[in-house]
Amino acid sequence: MLPIHWIDQQGSLDALFERQQHARFVAIDTEFVRRKTFYAELGLVQLAFSDEIALVDPLAKLNWTSLKAALVNPGLTKIFHAVGEDLEVLHDQFLIMPTPLFDTQIGAAFCGMGNSLS
Repeated sequence: MLPIHWIDQQGSLDALFERQQHARFVAIDTEFVRRKTFYAELGLVQLAFSDEIALVDPLAKLNWTSLKAALVNPGLTKIFHAVGEDLEVLHDQFLIMPTPLFDTQIGAAFCGMGNSLS
């Protein structure tokens, strides 16, 4: 089982990306709330590397520089499932678009597994 880290401190967030500076991929999922708001409010960022998992608390007062750098790092492939709403909330929160990325839902459709595999 991979170690799971709850991240709500700046040092922990920066240390995560320092440890993972040579990673080639990261799986990402976001959780958010849309009630009573025009823009989704980010509630959790989940990151899975090959050797550890991180749950990042966006309600903590963090400097997001290291996460934003990872999201646009051309050497780090970002893996999402059904990426549409994740892209929307990440763009609204950080004013960036993750790249490069792979959407497993689209990949599954190309493999003949259907258009909306969950």
